[in-house]
Amino acid sequence: WIIIAVVGVGIAATVLYALTKPSVYEAQAKILVEAQLIPTDAAGAAAGDQSTARRLQLIQERLMARDNLVAVIQKLNLYAGTPLSLSERAEMLRQSVRMDSISVQNQGWGSQDNGIVAFTITGRFGDRKAVAAIVDEFVDSAIASNIRVRAERARDTLTYYQKEEEQLAGAIAALETETAAFKK
Repeated sequence: WIIIAVVGVGIAATVLYALTKPSVYEAQAKILVEAQLIPTDAAGAAAGDQSTARRLQLIQERLMARDNLVAVIQKLNLYAGTPLSLSERAEMLRQSVRMDSISVQNQGWGSQDNGIVAFTITGRFGDRKAVAAIVDEFVDSAIASNIRVRAERARDTLTYYQKEEEQLAGAIAALETETAAFKK
C-alpha cells in the first residue's frame, strides 16, 4: 500500500504541476543560405567577398538588432499588458528567439565555404498565434534584408563591369586609332 500511495501522490503532484505551468508554444522556420553566384575572381572586390558564414552572421545580427526587435514588438503589439520599458520588452523578445546554424561538412554538394547551408529561427512564446507571427516576421525581415543586400551588391558589380567596359572601350579605341595611323 505504501508503494501505491507514493506512486499515486507522485502522479497527482506531477499532473497538478503540469496544469499550473503556463503554456509555452514553439515555432520554427528554416532559411536556406545560398552561396554567392557572382564569382569574386571575375568581379573583384565589387562582388562582396564574403563567406556564407559571414553573411549568416550579418543576417542574424540585423535580425537581433534592437531597432528590428522594437519594430516587431510594435507591429505585433507584443507585451501590451506589461508595464515594461521598450528596452526590457526588446530584451524579452531577444531571449524568446533563438537562431542556430545548420551546417554540413563539404561533401561535394557544390558548397565552397564552411558547409553552412541554412539556419533556423526558433521562437518560444506563451501564445501560439503570437509565436507563429513572431517567427514569420523574422523570416520576412531576413528575406527582405537579403534581397536588399543582394540587389545592392548586384548594382555595385554592374557599376564595376560598366567601368571596366568603358576602360576597355577606351583602350580599344586608342589601339584602333594607333593601328589606323600605322596603316596610313
